[in-house]
Amino acid sequence: MLKNKKFDFVGNLKLYLIVSAAIILVGLVVALVLGPVVHITFSGGTIITYSYSGEIDTDKVAQIAADTIGKTVGVDTTSGIDNDSQKLVISLAEKDALDVQLIDKLDDKLVKEFKDNKLDSAEVLSVSPSVGAVFFAKCLVAVLIAALLVIIY
Repeated sequence: MLKNKKFDFVGNLKLYLIVSAAIILVGLVVALVLGPVVHITFSGGTIITYSYSGEIDTDKVAQIAADTIGKTVGVDTTSGIDNDSQKLVISLAEKDALDVQLIDKLDDKLVKEFKDNKLDSAEVLSVSPSVGAVFFAKCLVAVLIAALLVIIY
């Protein structure tokens, strides 16, 4: 069925280049106008992870964390495939990392409030914005090099 079909890719090269350039240009304009939404890994902040069991009220966790820290936080839950490994993730996008005393105070309040859930602190990750900026710049360079290589190919 396709034995005698001919596709003239080279003859339409200018059209393909114009369409590709237009798509790239629109993408760049949108990225520059809206700005990239970056994760805490790039912008700096603190992520506190707890393991727990049973059901947990994330709104109540967010309220306790916000009252303790004094800033708005994001709260998410995840569970593993076996559903036994449930994680509670509290994230705070902030230029300065939380100090140890504040994290300990938050731990104490959450463990007391959710003692039936066997809440246990699993991990605290603090990233400074300078480290995030360097990481973001390296990722951006890698993406640009990859895009250039694809265009050359």
